[in-house]
Amino acid sequence: MVILNTGNNQPIKTPIVRVYPNLIPPDIETPVTVPPLENGYQPLYVMFNNPRHLPGVVTGNGQEVTGNWLNQAGAELGAPIPRQIADKLRGKKFASFDQFRQAFWQEVAKDNELSRQFGAANLGNIINGKAPSPREIDQIGGRVKYELHHINYIKNGGEVYNIDNLSIVTPKRHIDIHKEGK
Repeated sequence: MVILNTGNNQPIKTPIVRVYPNLIPPDIETPVTVPPLENGYQPLYVMFNNPRHLPGVVTGNGQEVTGNWLNQAGAELGAPIPRQIADKLRGKKFASFDQFRQAFWQEVAKDNELSRQFGAANLGNIINGKAPSPREIDQIGGRVKYELHHINYIKNGGEVYNIDNLSIVTPKRHIDIHKEGK
């Protein structure tokens, strides 16, 4: 960090740089707070931990699904998490939501009824723990994979690892949900 403008006529001081181990990658929630320099306080690096980067244990029951379960992903709040996948993941601890997401898709790949609904390319994705791709009409910009949506937003206290707080949505529907504030 380099202070180019101190906010007053004082000369620019060389900042003190302290390095701490950063186990969580920085993101937009990591501001540097620079108080008025005349009060004598040092600039302060503040990192707000994103709950998706924190460990958690999977809870929730999922829902019974029939037919092509991802057909619902482009409407309302999306497709529910299948009960049989919830049963496989419930009680497991994950270091981050990214690890949970990977395990979720791998469990879908192992389920004969669900995995049979995917073409070869998408099946390869889910076997490797990556989300499958929806139809092109349901993609938007660089967002080309199905996404897990927190029904009760994390920022509002929604549980990160509760399967009953998750649904699967297309990228286009995910954007619409957040625009609508659902």
